[in-house]
Order: sequence, then structure tokens, then C-alpha cells
Amino acid sequence: MRDLFRSVQLAPRRLTSSFRGVPDFLIIGAQKAGTTSLNRYLSKHPGVQRSFRKEVHYFDLNHEKGMSWYRAFFPMRGGGSGESGAVKMCGESSPYYLFHPRVPERVKSALPEVRLIVVLRDPVARAYSHYQHSKQKGYETETFEAALSLEEERLSGTAQRFEEDPSYLSLAHARYSYFSRGLYLEQLLRWREHFEAGQLLVLKAEDLYQNTQSEYDRCLSFLGLPPFVLPSVKTHNKRSYGAIDADVRADLMRRFEPHNEALYEFLGQDMRWGK
Repeated sequence: MRDLFRSVQLAPRRLTSSFRGVPDFLIIGAQKAGTTSLNRYLSKHPGVQRSFRKEVHYFDLNHEKGMSWYRAFFPMRGGGSGESGAVKMCGESSPYYLFHPRVPERVKSALPEVRLIVVLRDPVARAYSHYQHSKQKGYETETFEAALSLEEERLSGTAQRFEEDPSYLSLAHARYSYFSRGLYLEQLLRWREHFEAGQLLVLKAEDLYQNTQSEYDRCLSFLGLPPFVLPSVKTHNKRSYGAIDADVRADLMRRFEPHNEALYEFLGQDMRWGK
């Protein structure tokens, strides 16, 4: 019913899609790393216009619908200037973009000059939050430990299918990739194959939570927007659930450690996850 209501709302906007702009920036992930909060913070800036929906999921789940459908989610061109002379820009946040193997080339083809923002969270905490999300949605019935053990089997063959079939969609790839989505370096490298380093800003989720204004300032500078003090700071989509089993956490930390170290070297920054 909600999807039908959104389709009805979108219909008149599609009639004017040729007069609408495209996003100046994308928040591409990671899932469960604070992308909703960052999107809300950016939307408070007088120089940023909201998209019709936060998560459009065009480049991953709706690519066959075409750019006219995508444009319908964005403001009309020539939006003018906001307060303090801030040029209006817009963006969207779809956290599956970072992980989906087909998305970087699609974005490059459609939005070659776009700015990309990535928020990375401790992969152990991210995996457990992702699991709790899937469980809450009814996608997951296994224990966390069992789900991790089943991940390789559940995702078996998806990489090849994505390679062979541009239209391929996989619910398992989106829902059960608890460990795989925490292998951040291989995902960033896939994006760097198509975009220059200067088009990509990587934030640490824990810094965004603890030092919100300073990380927000980094985003504004990256986007070429003038300074702005957030009127309020709230963590969005925060959920409460039981603590991760200590043995499972220790095993995940061990599995992620070499991948994290390679990421730190690539970024030139020790995220200090698990330390």
C-alpha cells in the first residue's frame, strides 16, 4: 500500500522530469553506518534541497526504470540560492550503492561529476546491526552465529550472476551480506576504478556520532557549501537490542582484522576499530 501511495505521488513529478536536475552528491553507504543521520543533517543546510525520497535506489534496484524516473525525485532546475548566498544543490542516500557491484559504472555513466560520500562503521558492529535489522524485518530467522555461517552459501553464485546479467537482482545479496559488506576496501577500490579520489569523501561513523559538527563541516567543505551550524543533532534509526555474544564478536574481529589493516593503509588513517 505504501509503495502504491508513493507511485501515485511520483506520477505528476514524472511529467516534469525533463525539467528537473540530477543529484550533485550521493551518500552511497555503508548500510547501518549513520547514512540516514548524515542525510538529515545535510538537508538542514540552506543550500541543500531535499530529494523526494531519501533512498531512491535507482542505480541498484530500479535501474531499468530509466533516468526520467530518477529525475522525478529531484527539484526543478534553477533552484536559485538559499540563505547566505548558498547555491542550492541536492542529493540522495542509498546505502546499498557502496556494496552493489554494478552501481559504480552506472553512476559514472549517468553522473560523471557527482560527489560521493561514504560512512564506514566498525564492521563488527555494522554486521550485528544489519543482522538485527533483517531480523526485525522478518527476513532472518537464524541466530547471528548461524547466519554468519550460512552467508557464503546464501551468496554463492551472486558475483557471477551480477557479472553476466546487468538486470540481475538478489535479495540474498542485499539482506544476508553481514560479513561481506564489512570488507570495505574492495568496495572502495571498485568505486575508485571509476572516480577520482577527489570525488570521494570517507567518514568514520563513530566520529560522525561523537563529533557531529566537525564531521558535518568536512562534508560541507567537500561539497563546496558555506559553513552552517546544525540547529540540533539527533541520531536517526537508532535501535536497542541485546549485546553481541562475546565469542562471536571475538571471532568476527579476528576475521576482519587483516581487511581492516589493508583499509587503514589505503586511507592513511587507523580507524582503531576493536582497539
